[in-house]
Amino acid sequence: MLTKEKVGVFLSYIMQVLIFIYIIMGIFEKNYLPVFEGTMALIITFLPNLLKRKWGIHLPWTLNFLIVLSLYLHAEGRLLSFYTLFYPVYDKIGHFIGSATVALLGFSLAIILDKYTKIKLNKGSLIFFIVIFALTMGGLWEIIEFTSDTLIGTNHQPGLSDTMLDLIFDLLGGLFIALLTHVNFNTMKEHIILKKLKNKEG
Repeated sequence: MLTKEKVGVFLSYIMQVLIFIYIIMGIFEKNYLPVFEGTMALIITFLPNLLKRKWGIHLPWTLNFLIVLSLYLHAEGRLLSFYTLFYPVYDKIGHFIGSATVALLGFSLAIILDKYTKIKLNKGSLIFFIVIFALTMGGLWEIIEFTSDTLIGTNHQPGLSDTMLDLIFDLLGGLFIALLTHVNFNTMKEHIILKKLKNKEG
């Protein structure tokens, strides 16, 4: 039976293959900086499977899909110049999806800590953490872009308004996940499983 999870996994594989194809295209075009970024993005897309196999950390398929999607959008944007061709819409969509993904990662981390350590967070604290975590990662990303523009001569930050809009969309992505957490807290919480520790407890 075809389920949403199977469709999500299939689409993730397709995006990983496409990133690899874009990397090969970039190599032939001698577009080495985007090739490097695309290669790093492709490697990161395999981290959820590594976490699952090595440490038994089972994340929701939706989060795995969003991780691949956000990295695919970034790799595609850099390797196919979509950031320039469709600026600023493509960039802001990427920031919103990327921030939502980061916020979900923050949620997963907090739930793992809550379930399997002595660190406990109530619903309100968790929602606050999600938003702050998304904004912090967004801020670090902007610092990386600024450093790249300054030292390497890239053009990730055309101006102050671009940077501020990036941070605003980062905030919106974090707030979106915070809202989902408020509405579906118990359901989302039960989908985060650290299997190895769970087995030990059983």
